[in-house]
Amino acid sequence: MSPAPADLVDVELLATERAHLDAAYPIASLSRLTESLADDGGAARASFRFYRVSGRPALDGTVDAEVTLLCQRCLTAMRLPIEGRLELVFVASEAEAAGELPEGLEPALAPHGKASLAAVVEDELLLSLPLVAKHADPAQCARAAGPERVAAESAAAARREESVQRPFADLKDRLKS
Repeated sequence: MSPAPADLVDVELLATERAHLDAAYPIASLSRLTESLADDGGAARASFRFYRVSGRPALDGTVDAEVTLLCQRCLTAMRLPIEGRLELVFVASEAEAAGELPEGLEPALAPHGKASLAAVVEDELLLSLPLVAKHADPAQCARAAGPERVAAESAAAARREESVQRPFADLKDRLKS
């Protein structure tokens, strides 16, 4: 998907001017990210510092947001703060990205010297999401689930234990005879 023209910034000019930018992006406007979230509220905050390296525009910066994910342990919504660090060099094409680049910098496409900072932020947030979202402490799942759900799950576990058939349970006693 191509970014909207209003979202494109001239990274060549920003790097030449050694610009510093701070921006906020509503989570709801980051459509690829919202597909992975339980709620699209809040905003991502970003801070960018542009400069030149080896004649190319580059940026370093930070991205942070608090997102709502679905805990895969208890299936309830959980808030997770995520942070990312950006160290990018802008390139005009995929072929240029495959070539020699300054060490430690990741390539970011900027055809015609223009790039979408919202896409850069969204990419970093997507990379920062956990593979499996879950509360850090299993006890948080019990609190998130509420006492009624915990009691129901305990009762169900007890019923499963009772219904397990053990056909050879008394075999040891029979072999002693």
